[in-house]
Amino acid sequence: GSAYSLRTGDTVNGSHRGHHQFLAKVLAHLHPAGIDPTQPFPDDVRDALLRSLREIAGLDLGFSHGRGGSMHLQWHEAGAIGTNAIVGGGVPLAAGSAWAHKHAGTDNVAVTYFGDGAINIGSTLETFNLAGAWKLPICFFIENNQYAVSTHVAEVTAETRLSGRGPGFGIPSWKVDGMDPLAVHLAMQQALAVMRSGGGPTLVEADVYRYFHQNGPFPGSAFRYRTKEEEAQWRGRDPIDTTARHLVRRGILTPDQVDAATAQAYLDDGGYYWNSGMFLFRASRYLEELGKYRPDILDAALALVARRGFHGTAVPEIAARGGGGTEPVYRYLGGEEVLVNDLY
Repeated sequence: GSAYSLRTGDTVNGSHRGHHQFLAKVLAHLHPAGIDPTQPFPDDVRDALLRSLREIAGLDLGFSHGRGGSMHLQWHEAGAIGTNAIVGGGVPLAAGSAWAHKHAGTDNVAVTYFGDGAINIGSTLETFNLAGAWKLPICFFIENNQYAVSTHVAEVTAETRLSGRGPGFGIPSWKVDGMDPLAVHLAMQQALAVMRSGGGPTLVEADVYRYFHQNGPFPGSAFRYRTKEEEAQWRGRDPIDTTARHLVRRGILTPDQVDAATAQAYLDDGGYYWNSGMFLFRASRYLEELGKYRPDILDAALALVARRGFHGTAVPEIAARGGGGTEPVYRYLGGEEVLVNDLY
């Protein structure tokens, strides 16, 4: 929702959990008019996704030759100036980009994404102050997912409406339902109108939710800092489902077209997750040959291959993997036993 109205000349940066921010800006750069969900995904979209996976896996054909990795994604041509592993670390960097836009005489803007955990960081608040004083065209986009790891925002912040910080620095601010991409898009259009007209910085707080724990495959309820009921309530407001309902309600897509588009996103005509999984398998095998066995990359590959069973194809759990990288790895797809090692 926030990236759709951005242009290639606009710049964004984000947090260590910035894959979605990076990909949204890349896709807006590649297809500023949008992507038709009823048609196969364009080749340049597949290429961008593969380059992203290569970067995440630390391989030379990634956007930064594998040197940035998962937490430092950047593609300057697309206006993605880099995600940042330091909490709040990207905020002052984005202000520098906004300063450059202003003094270059353009109406381009910078957007910096960060979470509720970064709102109290000193560099963040100092950047609010300077951006307001210098009228920089920067949007401070707060993804308020309620928890900094396992600490709820109400435990450490008296005023939990984080968008309330903006007016104190003379910054126009919006609070929006981040689980509704259309609502985010409309709020962002208003913020962009302020910035592109020389009105200085803006702030958008989007209330969102992290389904799982800070890292790993388990929900936060597994660690007892939130309840299963809370998680189910937020799951019921899933932004993909919300967008699908908007599209059907307005007669843009039929329910069958929504299902087909969703299946294509998961399968890419039956092959995207399989091919991506095979790519990570090859990466894992390559690292093994260098004596640097990475079980996390192997697990990621298995998870991607498992998605091959989306929409009805039963996919049992993978057989236990033998040690040392020499035992065969089997995958069962649609009842067919596949020897993964043969696919290298």
